[in-house]
Amino acid sequence: MELPQVGGLEEAFLAAKPLLFSMGKSAIYCGGAGSGSVSYTLLIISVGLWVLPIACLTVSHIFCPGFCY
Repeated sequence: MELPQVGGLEEAFLAAKPLLFSMGKSAIYCGGAGSGSVSYTLLIISVGLWVLPIACLTVSHIFCPGFCY
C-alpha cells in the first residue's frame, strides 16, 4: 500500500489533496519542504533493518543446509 508523505507548504498540500487522494486512499502532511522525503527514507531504513536479519538467515541456510538454529 502506497502512503504518500508530503512536505512543503500546507496550503499547497491542501490544494493538491484531491490529486493525492486520486492516487491513493490517504496522504500524510509531514511539514516543511523535504520532510516527506526524510520521513520516507526513515521508513525504508526501518523496514530494511527488519528484513536484513531474515535475509541473512535465508542465505546462511543456502550455504549450510544441515545447520539449524
